[in-house]
Amino acid sequence: MERPNRSDIHLSKEEEETIEEETREYFDELAPKRHSKPQRSEHSSHYVDANTRSDIIPELAEFQRLENDPQTGTGFITMEDNGNANGKNYSSCKGNPATNEWIPSGDSEIKFVSQKPCRSDN
Repeated sequence: MERPNRSDIHLSKEEEETIEEETREYFDELAPKRHSKPQRSEHSSHYVDANTRSDIIPELAEFQRLENDPQTGTGFITMEDNGNANGKNYSSCKGNPATNEWIPSGDSEIKFVSQKPCRSDN
């Protein structure tokens, strides 16, 4: 009794080459068409860079836009004006509202008095 042949059917070299060529043509047609990239060794008298040089710096333009924006620096956290004529402003001593600090006033404090006897009362 012979073992069954479980391998693929073997084709001749010519048939393999034709199937390979048809497969290559099929996938080459499906591939997206791109512009050919010139080799580095090829010389060109005129190069076109994607990064065209301009005198506008994007970071500087954004900074100037934010600097001229009326909301930036004034519209988010309002500070109290104490009317100090001498130019000194001590409002920073009250805390930073952006960090949600809370400074209690003195009259709202309640002293805790313990009902337990002290050790010295024995």
